[in-house]
Amino acid sequence: PDRWEALARRSYARHLSYVGLAGAPVEFTPQHYVPADDGWSAPEPDREDDFAHLGRRLDDMTPVWGELPDDGHPFQTAKRVRGGLGMVFNVAEYSHRLMTDFLTLGGRMVRRAFADPSSLTALPDPVIANCTGYGAKSLFGDDSLVPVRGQIGWLAPQTDRLYGVYHKNTTVLSRRDGVVVQYSGPNDYYGYGVDDETPDRAETERAIERLAPLFT
Repeated sequence: PDRWEALARRSYARHLSYVGLAGAPVEFTPQHYVPADDGWSAPEPDREDDFAHLGRRLDDMTPVWGELPDDGHPFQTAKRVRGGLGMVFNVAEYSHRLMTDFLTLGGRMVRRAFADPSSLTALPDPVIANCTGYGAKSLFGDDSLVPVRGQIGWLAPQTDRLYGVYHKNTTVLSRRDGVVVQYSGPNDYYGYGVDDETPDRAETERAIERLAPLFT
């Protein structure tokens, strides 16, 4: 946990340097937590929860949230809404800036496929950073790697409405590169071990239906 916290704080501090740059690769936008009016609550996990929950170690690092007045948010709800600012990435601009800086400093991009770990020895480079993500499962035969989250739906950008809301385990986040919609399930095991990457439009539509009453 100490190592994770140190890495998280270094990463956060680094990304703060991108705030205010042209194209807004990183910025802070309003975020909201809206409780359910009907007393709805997520069911408890039906299996032992063995995930690490370390987020509270960073509570002093991010902007403080608080209860908002009724006219301080756009939602139709009888419950009190909490909110504050959250760091948001414009991934299109952020990745473009990283690649531009990399190429400007003399880097180059080479597309290559690796069938097995032995093919890595053909590379002339003395140091290799393995950033293959879930692809490492097949490349290195690492069966300990499993998917841990469900799908993310994307809607067209609405840059005049840059904010986010979390309600009934569902998130919608309006960013400059699109509107993210995701149902995160009743517990951390939602999507765990599911390696099906087939787009599921119905799941995104169900997520939108969960949030729609807040805006009607």
